[in-house]
Amino acid sequence: MQAASGAELNRLHATLQTVAELMIDDPGYTLTFERLEYEIKIETTALSGQMAAQLRARALLRQRDTGTSSALSISSDPPSP
Repeated sequence: MQAASGAELNRLHATLQTVAELMIDDPGYTLTFERLEYEIKIETTALSGQMAAQLRARALLRQRDTGTSSALSISSDPPSP
């Protein structure tokens, strides 16, 4: 599953706001509201995971460029988050 873009996440949040307003007058929107909340949670988690991986990759590249790390070295230490 591919993470949503920031624009997609913004669209989900805007839709959630609209459905929240509709739900005040019509409780029939409750399931839609809950589904949107669920989708936002999933996409936010996926997007933050992608961003964390990209930050780690950039940090490793900086270390390699400064000569403080070798991409081929093997360490017994667990990777940093």
